[in-house]
Amino acid sequence: MKGNNTFFKIILSVLLIGFFQNVRGQKTQENIPEWIKMMNDPNVVYFDAVSNFDNYWKNKEKPVGEEEIFEAKDSKIRNAKNEEIIPYTFEYKKFILWQKINLAFVKKDGTILTQKERLEMWEKEKKARN
Repeated sequence: MKGNNTFFKIILSVLLIGFFQNVRGQKTQENIPEWIKMMNDPNVVYFDAVSNFDNYWKNKEKPVGEEEIFEAKDSKIRNAKNEEIIPYTFEYKKFILWQKINLAFVKKDGTILTQKERLEMWEKEKKARN
């Protein structure tokens, strides 16, 4: 009987840990800024995503690049930048890159060309060169 009781406790513990991890994961999904979700949506309107990004960062200090921290002459600036933790630093930099890459592929309606459309455009240009 004692062995069954221990087994039951282990199973219950594993289930409870899994449940709480799932609940915590759902809460963080709800708190993700809209511009991150938009950046990962293939059907996004480019200008809406950029506007949402700009509005989010309007009154916040933007992340700096590593080179800016190392170039800082004032040690107070250098230390302040290192101590400030901005939760979306990686996504900020990723969005800036996404914005630059996709600008050339924005249609008149603001949507972004799909990979298939980009390939078709490339093939047409290739044929036109030959």
